[in-house]
Amino acid sequence: MESVQSVPLRLLVLLLLCVSKCLSLQITRLSIPSFVPNGSEESVLLDCEYTYNLKEDKKLVVKWFHEDDPNPVYQWIPELDSKLYSDKFKLNEDFEIPSGTAYTRSRAINIQKPTTELSGTYRCEVQSLEGSDNMEDTMTVYALPTNVNLNYTIGDGVVRVVCEVENVFPLPEMSLFQIRPKTVVKSPLNDTELEYELEDGAYDIEFSTTIPEDDLPGLSDGPTFFGCSVEINGTEYSKEFKVPYFPSPVAEKQEGDDSDDDGSSTIAGVAPLIIFLSVLLLSLT
Repeated sequence: MESVQSVPLRLLVLLLLCVSKCLSLQITRLSIPSFVPNGSEESVLLDCEYTYNLKEDKKLVVKWFHEDDPNPVYQWIPELDSKLYSDKFKLNEDFEIPSGTAYTRSRAINIQKPTTELSGTYRCEVQSLEGSDNMEDTMTVYALPTNVNLNYTIGDGVVRVVCEVENVFPLPEMSLFQIRPKTVVKSPLNDTELEYELEDGAYDIEFSTTIPEDDLPGLSDGPTFFGCSVEINGTEYSKEFKVPYFPSPVAEKQEGDDSDDDGSSTIAGVAPLIIFLSVLLLSLT
């Protein structure tokens, strides 16, 4: 039978093991902003908090990595007060954690004016002779589009609807829809095609679909609109653009863009506008 005195002794041993484990090298918190506007922030702080045992964790080394690059963005050896920086990043080399100690004050990286190229996964690694730990998270440096243009063309009995987005990052969520006469319902346009090109850290996008002209209402039925929605996840950017549809031969091409603050469309041509307003007035009477 187990003695009464052995139970407190065992608990004491478990407590000592727990204390030893809690004081060993371990990352306790990784602070990385999820979304950052492109080029508008003076600096962005990525912090890596950890616990360590000063007696056991000799030769402490802190490293930061970006994506799958095996070369660290930053490396710090506290005992030598040695710091190494990557040429690909513009870091504030004088930054220190105000409340940090000799073994924690230079654990973070302070990125100056981050751009879209610096989006991706960041990993913090802390190592010593006794052990190591690592933690990672993702930061997206986003760029709002400089222009959004919605247009359509008619040819060979087919209507091609195109939504063009310029200089945006990352790839936004997009959809095309139509609003048929005498309704406000946005009916999705399917069978869409997405083409894009990445240049200088931003995307130029062409999002399109085709519709048989016979499947669309005529002018006598009332006004029909095509629409395009653009949304960048994780940000407040979410806009819709609309353009009225005129069956051929009334118009071969109509365009809508984001030149207006409310995201409304502009219409090219005086004659189509007169016809459109006439049909609209008839539909209301």
